[in-house]
Amino acid sequence: MAVSEHVGEYDLWVERDVVLRRVDDAEQDVDGEFHLLAQQKPAKTKSTSLLFRVPCGNGSEESLVNIPLTNLYSIRADPPSSVWLNGSVTLRMLNQETTGLFYFRDNHHNQPSNKWGGQRLLDALAPYVELVASRQNTGLYLVNPDKELRAVHLNPTFDDDALEAKHTAPHPESFSEWAHLTRISVLAKFSHVTRNARKSRDAIRTSPWIRRALPLEPSATASNAQAGPYMLSSQKQTGALEEFDAARVYLAKWAHLVALEGQRNQLADEIDVESLLGTTPIPSIGETGQKSSSSPITLGDWNAFLDAGEDAASLARYVFERGCAPDARQTIWPYLLEICSPTTDTQRRESQWNGLISTYEDIFSQWNRLDANLTEDVEASKHRIWIDCLRADTKHPFFDSQIKSDPQKTEEIYWTRTAPQGATSSVVNPHLFRISEILLTFCQFAEQDNKLHRLHGYVQGMSDLCTTCYIACEGDMPKAFWCFVGLMRIMGPNFDHDQTGMRNELMTLQKLIAELCPKLHAYLQAVDGLNLFFCFRWILVCFKREFDLNDVQRLWDSIFAATWGTSGHTLDSPHWPLCQHFELFIALAILESHADVMIRHLGTFDEVLQYIHSLAQQMDVFAILRRAEALVYRLRGRAQHPEHNLDPSIKDLIVF
Repeated sequence: MAVSEHVGEYDLWVERDVVLRRVDDAEQDVDGEFHLLAQQKPAKTKSTSLLFRVPCGNGSEESLVNIPLTNLYSIRADPPSSVWLNGSVTLRMLNQETTGLFYFRDNHHNQPSNKWGGQRLLDALAPYVELVASRQNTGLYLVNPDKELRAVHLNPTFDDDALEAKHTAPHPESFSEWAHLTRISVLAKFSHVTRNARKSRDAIRTSPWIRRALPLEPSATASNAQAGPYMLSSQKQTGALEEFDAARVYLAKWAHLVALEGQRNQLADEIDVESLLGTTPIPSIGETGQKSSSSPITLGDWNAFLDAGEDAASLARYVFERGCAPDARQTIWPYLLEICSPTTDTQRRESQWNGLISTYEDIFSQWNRLDANLTEDVEASKHRIWIDCLRADTKHPFFDSQIKSDPQKTEEIYWTRTAPQGATSSVVNPHLFRISEILLTFCQFAEQDNKLHRLHGYVQGMSDLCTTCYIACEGDMPKAFWCFVGLMRIMGPNFDHDQTGMRNELMTLQKLIAELCPKLHAYLQAVDGLNLFFCFRWILVCFKREFDLNDVQRLWDSIFAATWGTSGHTLDSPHWPLCQHFELFIALAILESHADVMIRHLGTFDEVLQYIHSLAQQMDVFAILRRAEALVYRLRGRAQHPEHNLDPSIKDLIVF
């Protein structure tokens, strides 16, 4: 068993029974001791080193490794697991050289402190160096990191596994086994799944045979800042699940296409699709006196509605049913997101918007000056924002358009943003600079807005939402900013550092499935899928990755409109709003529309996950919206019957 103790005049700490396995000779293990050695008393960082000593035949010791603490860059610590019984540590120096793997031969379960050798090493170093645990790379500890490196690794992101569109390669343990490792609630298992997936992946990577074929530790910026969940480069993952389309999944896809064709034929034959609604009919817009129309609401329509004094509930219903014309969203969305208040007075509407532009410019100038005094959260956000913006999908035609600049405003930007390695700034799409400035302005604004008080700087995923607002507003920065502010006031809890917002969303969705689709709920329970792992990205970035961007904007029209309108809504009221969190009904609509196919053909969680991910860019947005609306009315119909004792959390979606 390994022993930790203070010995000798200069030994601050000693760990015996350690094995060094060099990268260049995986077959040659060297037994020795770890020493934390100080050259003077009291011990100081500049005169303290980490040594690995091996005994010589004459009773003396030889130092195979001698690293001054000032030359230590990072420590990789992989604790013992069911895969690797002995934990290991890798030391990386400032010149990026590595030491090889140090294995600790200790039975960590029998240690009185319940700490393995790697943890004891970290504890011994803690008084002499600053150790920063990376949030991006589990088990990586940075030693005295600078501000830029700290910003990269302390980015409070969600697990990449949960956000990736494609499933990663199989791991040593199954999802089912991970889900049963804890007795906590089903949705708490969700974070456990992603955490264990990463640990298992790291366990494989730390095998000496694997590490001989791979770099020991990619640079922090390359591995973490440029390989996150929103990378859209041509890099291709080659996991087994991506290279091999399982027969079950293929059959399920084929069955769904057949079913979809049958639905289209039904619609063509004018078969009654209202049967989706059960006993509760959808009220038509015609009941309010407004002629129903399937064409999107234009800017002229919207201004006419406002001039006529239409109430918010009616306006919201028009948008929900018809959507917005592309050039009208930048005017309509600020109302739906409660940034602007509807009024019949044209001058008052203009004055209201001019005030918002002035506020935006004031916030923008707070960070865009040489003597800007930014908080730590805002300053740290700069690097994260720019890295995420560089990952943005610029294939949409809007990114080919010229930037509309105001010749009267030639303000210098005091924020230097570098181009990707090997490129020049002229290669970076100019719209990305503007999106990054909107995001930084938002971070500055969030410090002052009491409705955004839980947000602390930029979090990955925000750029996807902001980019959608920017395109919808046709590059108008103040309008894009305020639309993004309104959106984050609604969806901000999903970006909480502790992920409580996302857990609440997924828990509510799980209860909706149990109430409205019990057969699907039973199936997901059978395949260990109630963690709703596959819905995480849907909700976090509001289906941004699941549909074409034009369809995403149409989806957002209805999501925003479903909540906007009269306050004090009750079940007996015919007025708007339709519901809260309409995005959850959309998620349920997607799952329900594929439930029969999944139940018939897919027998494991991995197959379900692969199948769900394959749906991206393949769904009919209008069919999904209609089904989601039907589900809302189905829930309202149940709530009107006393025998249906709805869970309070889902009843709150329709009674508020």
